[in-house]
Amino acid sequence: IESFIQTDAAVNKGNSGGALVNMDGNLIGINTAIASRTGYYAGYSFAIPSSIVRKVMDDLLTYGEVRRGYLGVNIRQVDAQLAEDYDLEVLKGAFVANVSSNSGAEEAGIRRNDVIVSVNGIEVNSSSELQEQVSRFHPGDQILIKAYRGSKLLTFNVTLKDLAVRRAVREPIEAETPKVEEDPQKTTYRGSSFGNLGLDELDSFGLEYGIQVL
Repeated sequence: IESFIQTDAAVNKGNSGGALVNMDGNLIGINTAIASRTGYYAGYSFAIPSSIVRKVMDDLLTYGEVRRGYLGVNIRQVDAQLAEDYDLEVLKGAFVANVSSNSGAEEAGIRRNDVIVSVNGIEVNSSSELQEQVSRFHPGDQILIKAYRGSKLLTFNVTLKDLAVRRAVREPIEAETPKVEEDPQKTTYRGSSFGNLGLDELDSFGLEYGIQVL
C-alpha cells in the first residue's frame, strides 16, 4: 500500500519502526523508509500513516493476523495519455483495467474502464489513494464507491471479500485429480509441485492472485 507521509525527519538505518510525531507529540506515523543512495539519510524519509497502523494493530490483537478487504479490481493511474486513449471525462482517480470474477466489485456492477473517484465520500485522486482507503476496511464491510462511466457518475455499494481466501478460477484441463501431499499448502500435479502465495509474497510482487511453482 503505497501511501506514505513524506517528511524531512532524519531517519537512518535502524530507525524503521520508530514513531513520527507532530509538534504536539501526537503519533502520526511509523517511520519506514528513506530515499538514499548510500543507505543513510539524504533529506527524505517516509512513514506509514497512523490510521493504517492502527487498523493493522487492531487486526493483530483481535484476529492474530491482518485481514484485508478485497475490492476485486486491477487499477491504473489516470494520466493525460490514458485519458486520451480511453476518452475519459476526468483526469484523476483510479482507472479500472480489469474486474476479478466473483469479486465484490463485479457483484456491485463495476466494469472495466470505469474510473473510481471516491470511497465512502472521500475523494481518491490516484490508484494509491484508492488502495489506502480500501485498506482501512475488513472483509464483509460495505463501502460506497463512486465512479465515472463515460460522463456519468455512478454509485456502487460494494461488499469487500476476504483477500486471504480468494482463489483464481479456471476450467480444468482434463479430468485428472491432483495428488495432494501431506503438506496442505502444496499440490503435485503431473510431475510438478505448486504452492499458495502468502499475502506478503503477493504484495511484494504487486499481484492479486497466483500460484507458486515449487
